[in-house]
Amino acid sequence: MKLFNIRNNLIFDFQRIVKEINPAFFVFENVPEILNVRNDLLYKEWFSGWDGYHVSTHLLNSADYGLAQDRLR
Repeated sequence: MKLFNIRNNLIFDFQRIVKEINPAFFVFENVPEILNVRNDLLYKEWFSGWDGYHVSTHLLNSADYGLAQDRLR
């Protein structure tokens, strides 16, 4: 499912690169809206493409890690 807004497709490029490099683990930061119901098809397609990895989602606040901004990711 490629979207018309090319910026939305960057997550699939990230996925392709991670699969090529094949690291033991990775961390992916994105905006909380990716978990919004209106992005459900995008979310499902992206998460189903991680064969061999356990993928989970957690919203983190950068302020909890010493950064000077209150930002959910």
